[in-house]
This record gives sequence, C-alpha cells and structure tokens, in this order.
Amino acid sequence: MIEEHSFYIDKLPENCRISKFSNELKEFLPFDMKNLENFLLKLFDNSRKFIFENINPIFSPEIELNLIFQAEKFDKIKKEKEKTTRIKEQAKRKLTAFHVGNNLKGHVFINVEERLSVLKHGYPTFILNIVMTFFHEILHCCYLNLRTEQEIFDIESSLVEKFLEIDLPQSWKNLESKYF
Repeated sequence: MIEEHSFYIDKLPENCRISKFSNELKEFLPFDMKNLENFLLKLFDNSRKFIFENINPIFSPEIELNLIFQAEKFDKIKKEKEKTTRIKEQAKRKLTAFHVGNNLKGHVFINVEERLSVLKHGYPTFILNIVMTFFHEILHCCYLNLRTEQEIFDIESSLVEKFLEIDLPQSWKNLESKYF
C-alpha cells in the first residue's frame, strides 16, 4: 500500500485512540530516528496484541518487526529474501512491506521511508497507514497462505476501525484486492 492507496484523515472523533497515538508521535518532534523507531515498535506491539485479543488466528507465531528506514535497503532485503523464500504478496504497485516465516516465527519488513511519505498529510494519516500496514502483515503471519488478500484486507479494515476507534469510509472498505 503506497500513497495512491493511502487513506487520509481530515477530522477525528474526540478522544479516539488514533488521536492519542498522534499526540504521542508529536512529542518526538523534531524527529529523532531512534525515538521514531521506539514509537513504531511500541505501536506494532500494541497492534499485535490487539489482533491476538480480537481474533482467533489459525497460527500465533512470534513476530519480529524489521523497520527499514531506507528504500534502497528495503528493496535489497526483499530481493535477498526472494532468493530463499517465496513472498506470496505480489503487489500491483511498489511494496511498502512484506512478511516471511512459518507458523512458529514470522518476520515483517516495513519500508519506513515509503510510509513516512504520507506524514505530510498529518500525524493521524501517518498513524492510520502505518497501522494498516502493521495489521496487514501481522494477519498474513497469523493465516499464512490460508486467506486471500481480499480476506486479509477485510479483516484488517474491521480490526483497524476498532483499534483506532474510527470509521473508515465505506469506499475504502469496499476496495477489492485487484487494486492493491
């Protein structure tokens, strides 16, 4: 999911979880990569815990997050992983994340540089898009190849709404996998 398939937030409900995360992110200004990394690791951990508390996944693997802050390095890692692992996701556009692993251990790789591109649209927009990326890859680790991209996206959309305490537009929830 890259910018042309990113969701933008104009107005937030009061006291929703996404506002709390946005305010927490603002505390790290000006950005220090170590603080941003710590924030993202915490957000990923919260995302993972929320998913495991709210669904009954087929698998419950340990999941390791790999935050890659340079697009070139991300592309290099992806190419390396493709040599030894079949990456099921063949996105129609440039990948911002992928996962590898099995039912015991998953590895999620996030192209943070690409995800940061939506920050110009505000902290809530960045939080929403990084959370959707996290949820998507975590769900793939939980279901491996037993769910389609569309099924993963549908579960992801429902869970993200609950987690961030917002309503996604119906047009977003109705996206079909042929578009991402």
